[in-house]
Amino acid sequence: MLSLRIQPDDGVSLGFEVKVPGAALALTPGIEVTPVKMDFAYANAFGAEVHPAYETLLLDCMIGDATLFTRTDEVEAAWQVIDPLLGLWESDPSTPLASYAAGSWGPEEAEAYVGKRGVAWRKP
Repeated sequence: MLSLRIQPDDGVSLGFEVKVPGAALALTPGIEVTPVKMDFAYANAFGAEVHPAYETLLLDCMIGDATLFTRTDEVEAAWQVIDPLLGLWESDPSTPLASYAAGSWGPEEAEAYVGKRGVAWRKP
């Protein structure tokens, strides 16, 4: 599982299953595996004083560095996709836009959608 962490503990972690070292014995059926996790945290790698994302963006804005900002053509392309969807939701209220509380794992409709397929979202 790949996890991208954003504020306040910025970083990336990758979890997967690995074979336990050693030869498999004839008496032991199958292969023994165990979960492992690779973890990167900005605070650990670069010291405890990692600047919040908006602080970095505001500084970049003041010095004229647009590297971390979205280009105009990207914004326009995104609205070309989103505008028709917003228009559809406004014109046809029988298809409501799913919403959910901040800090939750998402809308109940998402749980139901994957549940119909016999799977579930994986939560840490």
